[in-house]
Amino acid sequence: MKSLTKIASTGALLLLGFTVMVTLPATSASAQPKSVFCRNYADVSVVQQARNRRLRCGYVGPRWTTFWQGHYNFCLAVSRGTARNEMRVRRRRIVQCGG
Repeated sequence: MKSLTKIASTGALLLLGFTVMVTLPATSASAQPKSVFCRNYADVSVVQQARNRRLRCGYVGPRWTTFWQGHYNFCLAVSRGTARNEMRVRRRRIVQCGG
């Protein structure tokens, strides 16, 4: 009987932990350290360039490169707003290209 009570209380704690994880808001980008934000920025930038190539959009220049470190360094040097704008511009151009 004692072990059944222990199992039941463990299950309740697991359920409570899961409920807390589900209901807590995700960390906003502004709350992330800039290095984390910029790693994500560089990852997205490289993926956007891959789409540019795959769709044969033909966009070129510093905005359109697979050089991850270049995107990361750019992001570190500018404001988060400027970096977000760059991602938006690439996304809009890809959509205009048919992606």
